[in-house]
Amino acid sequence: MIEIAGLTKRYGKITALDNVGLKFGEKGLNLIAGANGAGKTTMLLLIAGLIRQSAGKIRIRSKKIGMYVQGASLCQNRTVRENLMLYSRHDLLAYKSGLTYFESAGLSQLLDKKVHELSSSCDKASYVLIAFSGEPDILLLDEPIAGLDPVLADKIIHFIKDYAKKKLLIMSSQSLRMANLASGRIIVLHNGLVVLDSDITKLRDENHTMRVVMEKAGHIVKIPGVFFCVNGNTIVFKYKKDLSSKIIGLLAHKGIKWLSKGNDIEQIVAEIIRKRENT
Repeated sequence: MIEIAGLTKRYGKITALDNVGLKFGEKGLNLIAGANGAGKTTMLLLIAGLIRQSAGKIRIRSKKIGMYVQGASLCQNRTVRENLMLYSRHDLLAYKSGLTYFESAGLSQLLDKKVHELSSSCDKASYVLIAFSGEPDILLLDEPIAGLDPVLADKIIHFIKDYAKKKLLIMSSQSLRMANLASGRIIVLHNGLVVLDSDITKLRDENHTMRVVMEKAGHIVKIPGVFFCVNGNTIVFKYKKDLSSKIIGLLAHKGIKWLSKGNDIEQIVAEIIRKRENT
């Protein structure tokens, strides 16, 4: 559905994207990750056609694109419902689909409030939900859960995962929380370059890394073939073969209780970027 070749974007002397080549299919979750200034938002703006590239080509086979841009805001003196109508371009079906998202999120009470009356979290959540209206073929979301309270963030994450089952969804995020919660594709940008393009599940399987958040800090006995680092009550284990059951068994044997555990994409990506910087 989207083909990108040799994509470059410069802002004066700064190269935001450098000769990027990517392809996106008709559906699925695609997470574009990276630090501030990596080129994530620039990538989305270029795909949406809101800015022009310095070089390269973008081919899109789709009639409808929806987008939320981090930092953008709805019309402050209008109600959320009026903003939804404007975004839907008075298309009744698109408007009704938008209402469905507000109802599913339990936020219908916001519809008749003026945007300036909302908290910043509810303002942002409303804009993100409106972007879903009309169910565009391609949905671009720029940092959709950043700054949201945990309850709203979980609801948006649920919609994102569900939407990606039937449509193409590309989202940017500085945080890798989504990668630890979902399956799909992760693309990591660093200084305008693609340094990683991988299936999330495959990345977890090929890089045996596990993060365990304990109830309280404790000492861990060394295990042959397992490296670990401790930061407060969080331990990150790295191992070359599947020793996760042995690690969990050791924690239980030591009487250490944990709050959560799981493969740590953030640690994997950080190491990939670190290696890139050292080459």
